[in-house]
Amino acid sequence: MQIDEKIKELKDDIEILDRWLTIASENGVFADEETMRDKQSNTNQSQPISNPKCADIPKSFKEAQEYLKLVWDRLYQEEHQGKYGQHVAGQANTMNSGMLTIGDCETCLSKVLEFYSRSIKKLDRKKRFLINGLHIIGYLTTMLILTVLATLIWNAHNHLNMGLFDTRYSMVIYSATVIGFIGGIIRSMYNIVYEVRMRVFRRASWAEYTMAPFIGGSLAFIVTVGIIGGLITDIQPTLQEQTEETKQSEQKQQNIQQPYGFYIIAFATGLFWRNALNKLSSIVGVKGRLEDRDGNIKRIE
Repeated sequence: MQIDEKIKELKDDIEILDRWLTIASENGVFADEETMRDKQSNTNQSQPISNPKCADIPKSFKEAQEYLKLVWDRLYQEEHQGKYGQHVAGQANTMNSGMLTIGDCETCLSKVLEFYSRSIKKLDRKKRFLINGLHIIGYLTTMLILTVLATLIWNAHNHLNMGLFDTRYSMVIYSATVIGFIGGIIRSMYNIVYEVRMRVFRRASWAEYTMAPFIGGSLAFIVTVGIIGGLITDIQPTLQEQTEETKQSEQKQQNIQQPYGFYIIAFATGLFWRNALNKLSSIVGVKGRLEDRDGNIKRIE
């Protein structure tokens, strides 16, 4: 059972390393190395891995993928040899035949990780700045500061010059939109920090994180108008059950006078804008929901 658990652990490590390498390749980490490798391959045919023990660190993305495939195939063979006694016999045959042992598999994966780490360290500051999403963090931070300052100035101007908003509804809708915009900014910043820490930040996500504040603000505006207009009834910010039309009207007016429930809903809409989009889709009769799986947005029925 101990060998089976070790095989499972190594297979999980292979999947993690493969994901890191694939995302790094998408982000252009190995672009220069692959260009040089392609030039060399015009004169020399690429050879398969000559050292089954993985004694050397991979020299390219393709070679690192071959290392992972070699270890995966060896673990697959080991896993299907059967019970523990057969594992022991298999290990003895492996040592005699020169194939990879479990220890060799660990060493091989360590070499692939070393290749990945060296490739990241060899990048210049500009590329490391980009693959860590620092440019988007700076953009979102600037947007957050400008939004807060603009809101403070606007509110101060509104208090000094009464009548900029015709009704209390306008003030609530405006504030909810701004709060949804801020929620989208915070969500994008959190996602970037999390993905960079997990080494899964994709260059393909730049557009989504750049536009997320605008999506969050727009959806917060739509949700707030829908609640005020009575189109969205299952997330009304109410504290008591409403059974009569008069009570509904009075409760709506009370919510407008104390609109903190709207603001919480607006912030949640901007923070979880994809869930809000699924909610609005269900209201208009669109079946399924949008989910992000391994960088691909799919509609789940």
